[in-house]
Amino acid sequence: MTEDRNNTIEFKSPIRNWNDTLFIVLFALTALITLAILGLKINYLYPFIFTALGFTTYYLARYLTQSITVITITNNELVISQDSKRLNKQKQVDIELVNVRGFEIAEVTRGNKALFIYTNSSDCYKYTIVNSSDEFLLKKFLNKHLKLLNKKSNPLFDSFISAYIFALKKAFNFCILSAITIGTLYYITIKYNILPTANAPKIIILFLTALFFWWFTIRIPVKKHHFRFGAFYWFSNFFFYTSTFLFIPILLNMRAIKETPLHINRSYELFKHPVSNLLIIDQISYNPDSVRISSYTETYNRKGNSYTIEHQFATPLGGGDTIKKIGIYNLWLAKIYQQKTKKSIDFYEKIASFHRQSEAQFIKLFNQKPVFYKLLYTNDINNLINNSAIANKQNVALEPHWESLEAYKIGIQKQLILFVSIFVVFNLVGCIVVAVNR
Repeated sequence: MTEDRNNTIEFKSPIRNWNDTLFIVLFALTALITLAILGLKINYLYPFIFTALGFTTYYLARYLTQSITVITITNNELVISQDSKRLNKQKQVDIELVNVRGFEIAEVTRGNKALFIYTNSSDCYKYTIVNSSDEFLLKKFLNKHLKLLNKKSNPLFDSFISAYIFALKKAFNFCILSAITIGTLYYITIKYNILPTANAPKIIILFLTALFFWWFTIRIPVKKHHFRFGAFYWFSNFFFYTSTFLFIPILLNMRAIKETPLHINRSYELFKHPVSNLLIIDQISYNPDSVRISSYTETYNRKGNSYTIEHQFATPLGGGDTIKKIGIYNLWLAKIYQQKTKKSIDFYEKIASFHRQSEAQFIKLFNQKPVFYKLLYTNDINNLINNSAIANKQNVALEPHWESLEAYKIGIQKQLILFVSIFVVFNLVGCIVVAVNR
């Protein structure tokens, strides 16, 4: 960094806007290439892979866009010019001093700070500080000419409470618009069966919808009301748009609470009716003590350095006829038991012991007839049944329930309350982040 007597200071910083654009492009390309190479076989590693890609592409973009940044302050103008030799790109910003509201040097992400220039017309100019040693000299130089902004500098909100109430109103608009849009899309896709079967398109649609409403109902109004960068930055605002992912379990639970079970006499009548999530069947037959299939799958949890073992069991479901070992069946009663354990010398002995205990419990449950049944959609259960010698080409798995339908729905109501509570807390915390950066 250099400073001269002509009110000029020089420091290194990635060229403004190009840094973020190049990072997004590089990350998107590397993520798509990685997905194409890996496919869907090790999807539990995706969070770690994408985190590594994010850091790599971020620092690569910052290196490629690094430029010499010169700030010049005259009697009536602030000029910020940048020259990136690697990109062969020059950029300059000219702001009249009367339109400059002030400046701030703040942490963007942990360990990474940036210079922010704010104007009275609600513009914000961000310049990443590459060398931490530049921070002190930049602040000293700019303090001579500009006002250093903090939480008490906002001309519209002089207290945390007033800023928080403003944020609450914007968050309320965001929540209502997001809920109506996502809810409408959900019910339309359910009614006309046009929702993509893969999870990736669903997540992308949900994320883009949330991001759109956050941008227009929170980011733009907050920025126009002279809040500092931390109040409208996408990273610090993640509480808002990620909270909308809770709409899916909320909508699913609301649908489950309202759902009326399909009541049929015999199990095979299920194929004569539209698909129903809940069923009550009068005449059934099963024999898990004699005819059953089972398996288990392992999933490594890096965070807890442990394994989750899922034990799957299934037995054929008949309509009152005798269940035979040599039969071919397309209706199944299935149940899943979970075990958590760490890797040890007797790791597989523990799995085998738990499997035997779960199998005995599975058989014992059928001493009483189930009260109702729920369609069971899991890849592991589907694989277990489809790979069985006594399974048909098209199979339906049902999870038996022995509690009353009322008790089952009370449990769903508790889940619904939990998801709604988390959604509310996320948005309340997001409002705190906004108010703190007023």
